[in-house]
Amino acid sequence: MTTPERVFTLADQHRFAALSGDRNPLHVDPDWAATVYPGRVVVHGMHLVLGLLDQVVDGRGLARLAVTFVRPVLLGDRLETKVTPTEGGLVVMVLARDEVMARLDLVFGPPAAEAEPPPAGVLPSAPRALSPAEMTDRGGEMALPAAAPLAEAFPRLARAVGGAALAGLAGLSTLVGMECPGLHSVFADLAVTFAGKSDGTLRYRVTQLDRRFSRVTLAVEGGGLAGTVAASAGAPEAPEEDEDVAGLVAPGEFAGQTPLVVGGGSGLGATTARLLAAGGAEPVVTGHRSVGQVRLDVTDPAAGLAELVRLGWSGGQVYYFASPRIFRRRLEPYQAEDFADFAAVYVDGFYELMRGLTKLRPAAPLTVFYPSSVAVAKPPADMLEYALAKQAGEGLCAALERKFPRLRMVVERLPRIDSRQTRSFVKVAAAKPVSVMLPIIRRVQGMGS
Repeated sequence: MTTPERVFTLADQHRFAALSGDRNPLHVDPDWAATVYPGRVVVHGMHLVLGLLDQVVDGRGLARLAVTFVRPVLLGDRLETKVTPTEGGLVVMVLARDEVMARLDLVFGPPAAEAEPPPAGVLPSAPRALSPAEMTDRGGEMALPAAAPLAEAFPRLARAVGGAALAGLAGLSTLVGMECPGLHSVFADLAVTFAGKSDGTLRYRVTQLDRRFSRVTLAVEGGGLAGTVAASAGAPEAPEEDEDVAGLVAPGEFAGQTPLVVGGGSGLGATTARLLAAGGAEPVVTGHRSVGQVRLDVTDPAAGLAELVRLGWSGGQVYYFASPRIFRRRLEPYQAEDFADFAAVYVDGFYELMRGLTKLRPAAPLTVFYPSSVAVAKPPADMLEYALAKQAGEGLCAALERKFPRLRMVVERLPRIDSRQTRSFVKVAAAKPVSVMLPIIRRVQGMGS
């Protein structure tokens, strides 16, 4: 049996966030989601699960449920569901573009007895950002969301498992997204049985933490269910301490210079700005939104350029770190929408910004650092679109030098660097930002002095 296609919207996300209490920005804030894997808003895993169960239970109760989230479902994905009967249950496969996104294994039992669900408690107001050390052996309890609004949204499932267990299932989303692991997490799998009443509390305990794959497993009990859940648990960025950076740069080494650091609010750009400042420079930092001294959207740079004019910026160097999210979910060998995202920043946006800056400084030399990637030479399978866009950016840099004689381009194919853009759940060797950038900064500043 195949069910009709389903496409989730941002409005769907906000509705489920209100029902469950899982307001993790990965699920409801497109701007924030763009900065982390997989680069776009991710559909709540439990929203997907509850909606599917509501369709397939068909008056039957549930005894056991196991779910594996193979790939994150993103807003706009056209989802197809295939349902296969098994002895005593169902297997439900969720697909997008013929790729498996999730698998549900159901074992049926008697429908839940009618019972008054416990009142809702106070849910977490903001997601925790736990470090691996804070997750180790962590345990506690969490209030569950209100059962009545959930029963209105998923009426057939409420009759199958009862309002208390429905709140327990929704509470698993809140546990993972808000409590543990919290902010930097993606649901991986769950296996629960349905039994017993609920006191309105979900109790949890971390039973395993695999740092190699950033995976945390928790035992859960309460809310009319018991079992385990697992999630991929990323970690917040931890920049080097200012005093460590200062110790690498001679005082006054970059004094008297006011370089422009585009995308300097975080990641490699922030490291570059801190190194410049440690050497006595006064960098002007831009951010896509409000991060930095100047708000500059490279895909529409007019307002940012006007702000530079207002500030009277007249520096001789530019460092270009504007970037969309690099690592993304992959369903196809080539994904045109990803290439368009990269090209909009690395090619089109860069070109428009260079045109604008040369108009602001028509007679003055300008040295520009453009970070390319070693992936250009041999693109990994999961970075094809990124590498193609960077390769196009390299060609554009050469064309710009021919067009504008006073423009000097410094293009470097950087290795994988440990930064917000390149961190993934699986631990991969990466270079330190300071060790990569400091020699480049010295060369660029020397050319522009």
